[in-house]
Order: sequence, then structure tokens, then C-alpha cells
Amino acid sequence: MADDAAIRQVSELQSKGPDILAEVKRHPVELRRYNQTVAYLVSPEAHRHALELEDAAERALWQLAIQRGLKDLAEGRVTVWDEASAARLRAQFPGR
Repeated sequence: MADDAAIRQVSELQSKGPDILAEVKRHPVELRRYNQTVAYLVSPEAHRHALELEDAAERALWQLAIQRGLKDLAEGRVTVWDEASAARLRAQFPGR
């Protein structure tokens, strides 16, 4: 994302806010303060697309984990779960 983002300074927001927001409709805008990137402004469509990609990637990882688990089960590689194993899995997949 950083390669195709326009770069603006945070100090420009007050004087050029409307222009910067109009620019966000065309491409991401990287906001910097003292030459450090502090934020990216993206259009709602770009944000929604990024969330959809993230969701698709998460579903693909779940599917891969399930397929591996089913293969292990079919091949007799079964592990008895203890609370520590369950905690590691919860940490790996938070919010589920």
C-alpha cells in the first residue's frame, strides 16, 4: 500500500482537509508527522475490500487447519488435548 499512496503531512489536514479527502477517493494517502508515517487514509471501498481479503485469508487458514486435522485423524495421529493445548489454539485463533 505504501508504494502507491500519496504522502501528506499531518499539518496539512487543517488547511487542505477537503482536498485530501477528495484525493482519498482516487488512491490511499499516507499521513506523516515529523517524517514518520502515522496513518493511512483509504476510501470506504478500499477498506471494505481489505476486510474482505482478510476474512477470505482467515477462512482459508481455517480450512487448511481442518483438512490437516482430518488427515491426521484418518491416519491415526490423534493427540489427547489438555488445557494448555486448548489455550494455545485459542491464542492462535482469537475471537472464535
